[in-house]
Amino acid sequence: MATRPRGDDRPDVSELLIQPIINYLLGDWYFGAGDLNWSFNWEEDGEATLPLAFQAGRITKIGKHKYNISIELARTIVRPDDAVLPKWGVRLGIVLLLPEK
Repeated sequence: MATRPRGDDRPDVSELLIQPIINYLLGDWYFGAGDLNWSFNWEEDGEATLPLAFQAGRITKIGKHKYNISIELARTIVRPDDAVLPKWGVRLGIVLLLPEK
């Protein structure tokens, strides 16, 4: 009895993933399009997922440490009909910035 290689029963996938990151600095504040993940599945009739986001944030000092604190509003403008993705999203980010030595 011949065995198939692992994963041979899965459907074919041909996907393109684009992740643009745009930042604009304005004094202590920064604005930008956060972590966008645009994906295109060429096997499923050009099925696509296109989120757009706007992010505003600030680097601030709390106690002895600096933090990058941001908020992002996102909207998925194009998505597959059967996708399990939200149309709208809000993300709060808090990142501890390590000191340079």
